[in-house]
Amino acid sequence: MNVYFSALAQKELQEAVSYYDEISPVLGDELLREVEQAKSNILSFPFAWSSAGKEQRKYVLPRFPYLIIYKVYCDRVVVAAFAHQHRLPEDYINRK
Repeated sequence: MNVYFSALAQKELQEAVSYYDEISPVLGDELLREVEQAKSNILSFPFAWSSAGKEQRKYVLPRFPYLIIYKVYCDRVVVAAFAHQHRLPEDYINRK
């Protein structure tokens, strides 16, 4: 099983990394490391995190104000959104 980011989720992640890189390149790298750890955790325990709309789950990053909104399939996990916690949930909940 692997984790795949939708094109929009990948764009959202890259925008977040770019934002933190402007503050400090170290922060951008730390965000990427945290996302890699999140992917590993999700693969190990895909149903351990809260429900986020119809058939989706959300993983809250511990150090950054972001959620990973994902759906579990039998052979893969698809990330639909890399969402800032202070944005409206309607912007990303139930995104395919």
